[in-house]
Amino acid sequence: MSMTYIDGQQRLATLSVIAIAVIEQIQKLVDQDEEKEANRERQEILTRTFLGDKNPLSLRYSSKIRLNENNNDFYQSNLINLRRPINIRSLSKSNQLL
Repeated sequence: MSMTYIDGQQRLATLSVIAIAVIEQIQKLVDQDEEKEANRERQEILTRTFLGDKNPLSLRYSSKIRLNENNNDFYQSNLINLRRPINIRSLSKSNQLL
């Protein structure tokens, strides 16, 4: 279930970006075979708690929050799914900041 926030949206988005950064750091541990299964489980718990659930059809994560129309597509397709954009310079300034 996604929710739309107006007041406090920036704080919620910031917290989710911090969670994404932590999840990416844990991925580095997984890549180094350090407690691989336990770290994957940590990633899954953090993702479901702070970001959202996986869609059973697309197998992509769907966020618990929706950002404004300028940032939501980038946030949903890239950040939540831990995908780096191909060309950062081609993004809008606000997406670059995310």
